[in-house]
Amino acid sequence: MMLELAADMPEMLADIGDWRPKSYQEHFEDSVFSHKELAVAAYDHAPREYREPFDETIADLNRLIAEAVPRLSQEIEIGEPEAVKSSILVTTRVLQSRIETASAIVNGAKREQLVGVENDEAAVMDQADIDALFD
Repeated sequence: MMLELAADMPEMLADIGDWRPKSYQEHFEDSVFSHKELAVAAYDHAPREYREPFDETIADLNRLIAEAVPRLSQEIEIGEPEAVKSSILVTTRVLQSRIETASAIVNGAKREQLVGVENDEAAVMDQADIDALFD
């Protein structure tokens, strides 16, 4: 979201440059989410078929952000506001796509579903299946 704001307020890029990735556990430990311990426990017990693609997606997001900030800073220094806005728009669309993928994984989509491969064994976990992980 901050990156989108930088399209109109380039000075925000300095704050974005201070951003550092956090692990899933760190994210929730630092949050005000009332069930953060449960979220961390769920991650720790998530089946590998969900956790690995989730971790890969988050690593990709972190990499994209780390690459985008210096590139965008350089574009801002060059001083072409419309080119900067366009570049930020493209970057945020790519990031949003990865966020949607991570969200789909958290909500139970398997890798086969995320890439659009038909697979009769692929299924989204329903709430009963999720609850069973904690039993």
